[in-house]
Amino acid sequence: MSNPTNNVFQKKQEEYFFLGKIYKDEKMDFGKWYEDFFKLGGFEKIAMYRKNEKDCLASIHVMFPDYWNVGIGVIADKTSEAPEGFELKKYPSGEFLVISSDWKPTEDEAHISLDEFDPQYKQIPCGYVEDRATYICIEKFYECPEKGHRWERWYPIKKQ
Repeated sequence: MSNPTNNVFQKKQEEYFFLGKIYKDEKMDFGKWYEDFFKLGGFEKIAMYRKNEKDCLASIHVMFPDYWNVGIGVIADKTSEAPEGFELKKYPSGEFLVISSDWKPTEDEAHISLDEFDPQYKQIPCGYVEDRATYICIEKFYECPEKGHRWERWYPIKKQ
């Protein structure tokens, strides 16, 4: 195992809008899901709805509690309608335990670093419990030309 430099912190996420495609399946198949997502137009089709184009947030995965229930998309400005083939869903604000890779030269290096680090440090803060009522976790992928690539996992928590 490498010795990744990663971060663990607690953060509040304000209410937000997810714009993308939600896939529900009995087994994980990101390859199939991304293939379908890009056939619909992918990130290019929903780029104009992105909340903040300068924040380097390239994509999010929203992991839901039943089966493999994954949303692929972006955090969007409030829009009245989603483009054809996509869904717009509002999520409430909440508190999260965030585990983040450090900035890495490639997406794969950032994801591997997070996977190695995450299980060791997913310790819910004192006085809190996991809150899986809405979703299991949110994965956020950042891509910045000047910094590189970073993955984050946001685990919902609530006070006991």
